[in-house]
Amino acid sequence: SDVYKRQIYDKSIMMNTSLANGNFPEASFYRANLYEANLEGGNFEKTNFESANLTRANFKGSSLVGAIFKNSNLFESDFTGANILNANFEGANLNLTKVPYTFLIQNEFETDVESTRRRGDAAT
Repeated sequence: SDVYKRQIYDKSIMMNTSLANGNFPEASFYRANLYEANLEGGNFEKTNFESANLTRANFKGSSLVGAIFKNSNLFESDFTGANILNANFEGANLNLTKVPYTFLIQNEFETDVESTRRRGDAAT
């Protein structure tokens, strides 16, 4: 697939958009509106989602190594099976976020991580 490395999508309105299986390493979605976006199976390594609206976004099976979610809204987002390594979730809203079967290693959380476990089988 096409590679959209270092592309800038800051402040874009991309609600209900499908970026499934997309290749967006080091791209920037700063303050973008990705409400209910489908990002399943994508490569978002070192991608900037700072202050983005990712409510109900689908990140199933995505690679999010080094991704930045600082101050983003991830309410009810789904990270099932995603690879999340060295990501930054500082100040992010993770309420009711689904993270079962997810690799969560060496991430930075300065938020209420317990809220992500409400649905049960979250990985730690």
